[in-house]
Amino acid sequence: VGFAGPGPDIGPDRIYLVDAETGQIVRTLGAPSGLEFGGTISWSPDAQFLAFDAYRGEGTLDAVAGIYVMRTDGTHARLLTACPTDHLGGCTDMHPAWSPDGRQIAFTRALPELGSDGFMGDIFVIDVDGGRVRRVTSGPGLDCCPAWQPVAPG
Repeated sequence: VGFAGPGPDIGPDRIYLVDAETGQIVRTLGAPSGLEFGGTISWSPDAQFLAFDAYRGEGTLDAVAGIYVMRTDGTHARLLTACPTDHLGGCTDMHPAWSPDGRQIAFTRALPELGSDGFMGDIFVIDVDGGRVRRVTSGPGLDCCPAWQPVAPG
C-alpha cells in the first residue's frame, strides 16, 4: 500500500500488486469509494480476499476507521469492525491478520495514550463472517501487529 505517482504531489494510497520476478506493477487497486487505506493489508489464505485497515475523510481517524474485507479484484468491500464510539478520544482498528484457516481476523485496537504521542491497545479477533469482537490481550502499553502461525505438532 502506498503512493507511486510520477510527480512530487502525494495522491491517494493504492494497493500495488507487483510481479516478484520483474518488479513490474501488474494491477492497482484503489480504496473503495469514500475510504482511504490505512496502510496494512493481509491476503486471505485462499488468495480470494484482502483485509485492510481504512478510514473516511482526509486523514482523520473517526468512528468509521476500521477493518474492511474485499475481494482481491477490489469489489465487494465491507466493514468488518470499527471501534466503538464510546472510547474517550476515539480508537482505531488496524493491522489485520488472517487466521491460517481463513475464518478469523486478528487485529490491533489502538487507543490514544493520554499525555503521549503514542498509542496503547490490545489484540482482538473477529470471525470473518462477522460477530462479536473478542479480546486476546490486555494490559498497559501497545500490543500491536498480530501474526498467525500454525501450531507445529510435537
